[in-house]
Amino acid sequence: MTRTLVLARAVWAGDPPDPASADALVLDDGRIEWAGPRDAVPRRRPRRTVDLGDAVIVPAFVDPHHHLCDAVALHGWTNLRGARATGEVISRLRRAAASAPPGGWIVGWGYRETLMGRGHRLNRADLDRVTADRPVLVMHRSMHSGAANSAALAAVGFGRQTPRWHGGELERDLRGEPNGRAWERAFGVLVHAAKRGEIEAIGTDWIERARAYARGLIANGVVAIGDAGVTPHELTLLVAADLPIDVVAMPVGSRGLFATPREALGGPVTGEVMGRVVVGPLKLFADGAERACFRIPYPVATRAVRNLGRPGPDGETGGAAANALDPLRVLRPHLAPGAVRTGTAHYTPDGLKEIAREAVERGFRLAIHALGNEGVRWALEAIEGAGGHGHRIEHAMFAEADAAERMARGRITAVVQPAHLSEYGEVVRTAGLEGFLPPVPLRRFADLGVAYALSSDAPTADWPPLATMPVAVTRRTADGNVIAGQEAITPAEALRAQTMAGAELLGLEAAGAILPGHRADLAVLSGDPFEAGTEVRETWLAGSRAWPEA
Repeated sequence: MTRTLVLARAVWAGDPPDPASADALVLDDGRIEWAGPRDAVPRRRPRRTVDLGDAVIVPAFVDPHHHLCDAVALHGWTNLRGARATGEVISRLRRAAASAPPGGWIVGWGYRETLMGRGHRLNRADLDRVTADRPVLVMHRSMHSGAANSAALAAVGFGRQTPRWHGGELERDLRGEPNGRAWERAFGVLVHAAKRGEIEAIGTDWIERARAYARGLIANGVVAIGDAGVTPHELTLLVAADLPIDVVAMPVGSRGLFATPREALGGPVTGEVMGRVVVGPLKLFADGAERACFRIPYPVATRAVRNLGRPGPDGETGGAAANALDPLRVLRPHLAPGAVRTGTAHYTPDGLKEIAREAVERGFRLAIHALGNEGVRWALEAIEGAGGHGHRIEHAMFAEADAAERMARGRITAVVQPAHLSEYGEVVRTAGLEGFLPPVPLRRFADLGVAYALSSDAPTADWPPLATMPVAVTRRTADGNVIAGQEAITPAEALRAQTMAGAELLGLEAAGAILPGHRADLAVLSGDPFEAGTEVRETWLAGSRAWPEA
């Protein structure tokens, strides 16, 4: 590559990135040689100049918790986002069934029950109206729960005789028959069967879908991801796809995301390189999503119930408020000494410690999903018992101060999603719990010295960094509410967490920052990255423009 001078209105260079530090770059051999003011360009001037005019240059983005393999499957399924009535869900799925090839699963995704208001909950009988002879599955936006029709239940062998097991629930009617609603591990059986069917149906088109999705990431300035849950077969497909972005694949077992990953323990371990894919930490689950594990003292829980009983405005959050006890019903609260406890634990605390210890002994680092304050505590205990270093807690959404202090001492990274404020944060706000459990506690992490990185958890939430990263600074949800404003971080902190911190976490050396010696991965923006309306104009990989393609 010819030694090149790049000029722009502003360049967020340094660590942390500073918009006042530079308006010029010198690139050589795909790396950053120098960054600073244009009137101080090094004496040996570059042979080529690229003037980007009023553009703003930032490091290209890194998303360390993304679900690319899931997104590839969703491409062929039905988007149910925004559906506000059972009839609308059924109509969309019927249209999909009419145009789909015979056989196979009919799947809808992105469904949010809080949009439906009070009353009816989607079930087996509803989805039998879509089609009686093909499996139908509706996935909640979280991808941790859903509803299935009779054919889907039969396809995986679910029925009255299906035993109850730890870590999930197959809901039943008064006769003991499954009503179609499934949570966590039980839901995981259904969605894994649907994904397996989709992968078989599309064959080699899976690779082209993955490449198209990767091109979409690049168009939004994202050049590296951690895929947070990859089966052994999906790992083989990822390697074959030879994607134009860095991918760190977080292994799960061959039976899907929520199953105990015994088979993965015998496979490639953290740090192994397979083509352009690097094997990341083993993915484990401490608690659920809608059924996160909380421990809430009685006075706080009583106040929450009173708050939930008050009528709210119309709309998404209004649905949660009007259906007063619905969030607590979903969480499945039960009484314990001194507190209300909620949620679904994927393992017993000792069981989580056992699988974590075995994984570390086999050579893995750990990435443990934990949302609720009790789930975070269990994840910490498992990591501390397993030893080693370089471990992560995914989400850590309701980590309390003492948990954050333990994370800092243990050098455990919090992988956080600002976009989740628009769902989980609104429920906390409605219940008046944000003082007790501020969601996405970024300021707490920063002040206590916890390493943290921003991510999307796509496709469960909106993912373009220019849409989600500013939420870490404003704390403003899609409904316009500010949630726990005291947990805001600065723009420089947010940009670092969306770039360099993610690159460090994924083991991508010399990436994620505009610093001498770093790879010249750049996002060229139309304006300030934290201003509404700013867009990605160009994305550069190793000093060359990767998007738009020439």
